[in-house]
Amino acid sequence: MNRFIKVLRIIGQVLVLSSITLLAYPLIELKIPGKRIFTDQGQIGMSVFGALFFIIASGLLLNSIIMFTQNHWRNYRLIASIIIVILVFLVILPRENYVKSVLGKPKLSFNRINKNEKYATATIKIRLFNNGRFLSETYDAHLNNENMGNYTFENGNLSLDFHNEKPEYMGTELKIINDTLSCLNCTEKVKLI
Repeated sequence: MNRFIKVLRIIGQVLVLSSITLLAYPLIELKIPGKRIFTDQGQIGMSVFGALFFIIASGLLLNSIIMFTQNHWRNYRLIASIIIVILVFLVILPRENYVKSVLGKPKLSFNRINKNEKYATATIKIRLFNNGRFLSETYDAHLNNENMGNYTFENGNLSLDFHNEKPEYMGTELKIINDTLSCLNCTEKVKLI
């Protein structure tokens, strides 16, 4: 019977540690540049994930510290505590740190609030980085969409090559005139300042 209880404890601890890791994954993935796509309703779900993650992580960390001091499965408790601390660090690390580590220093940034009948109100933001990559963010009434890609810049002409699907508000050929970015192949006239 003692062996059966020990096996159940091990299974329980593995399930709890796996649950924490699974809850942390979408919270960390949203911080990775180019992976940020969510709706207003999706933010509610992410809030629930975040709350569950911090409650379970706090409980397991406290349990691991108490059991470690009582010499109960010391190696496992130490490993579990390290994993929890790393996951919590990755979840609470500001997003800009992820952007800087992946894309480097920004070179230029353009913003625009586009108001027209077809698209309601859409905010477009493009950041160009020194390493030839860009990050574009579009927000409208129901969706936040972020895309990454490479750019080439010659004679005031900016060409964007999206890694994933191009957003509907953006084009791939743009021109910079007096600190204003004008889209040359957009369906709607878009200028970014």
